[in-house]
Amino acid sequence: MELRSPPWQAHLPYLKNKKNWIFSTQVIGFFDYAKVSYKHPIPSDINLLPLMGTGIGIRTSVTGHFSLSFDLGWHLLKTPNLGDPPMRGSFSGTLAY
Repeated sequence: MELRSPPWQAHLPYLKNKKNWIFSTQVIGFFDYAKVSYKHPIPSDINLLPLMGTGIGIRTSVTGHFSLSFDLGWHLLKTPNLGDPPMRGSFSGTLAY
C-alpha cells in the first residue's frame, strides 16, 4: 500500500516550454507485506517467514523525461538472519527519450 502527497510542481526557468508543469515532486509513505514460499520445495529447505515493512520516500520528475526516486524502509517483523540491517535505502534514476 502506498500513500502519496499532492505533487509540488514548478517551472524550471531555463526551459523554453512554459505551458506545462516541468518539475514535479511527491512524498510517499508505504507499507509492504509478503508471504514467501518455495516453488519446488525439497526436504532440506529452511522455513521461510513472512516479511513486513514500512517506510518513506520521494519521487521527482523533471520535464517528463528524467525521474528520480529514493526510499527508506524499516522491518516490522524480526527475521532470524544475522547481519540484517534494521533500515534499508533504495535510489533509482530513469532517463526516457
